[in-house]
Amino acid sequence: MIIFDTNILTWSYETNAPTARDLYTATLLLNGVIVYVGGRIYVPQNVDEINLYDTKSDSWYIIKYFFLFKYIKL
Repeated sequence: MIIFDTNILTWSYETNAPTARDLYTATLLLNGVIVYVGGRIYVPQNVDEINLYDTKSDSWYIIKYFFLFKYIKL
C-alpha cells in the first residue's frame, strides 16, 4: 500500500498492510479509523474480511466475516 502523509507531504510504502484489493469502499470514521469493506483479491475471489486501519496508532486490524448468499425469485 502506498500512503501519502498530508502533514509532511511525502509518499511512503506500507509493508504491514493487508493484501491489495480492488472494487472496495473505504470510510474514515470520526475516531481516525479507516474501514475497508468489500472488494476482490485476484479475480474472482471475493474478500471475506473487513480491514481497519487506525491512523493514530499506525496499526491494522482484520475482522473476518462470512456471507450466506440466497437467491430469491420474485
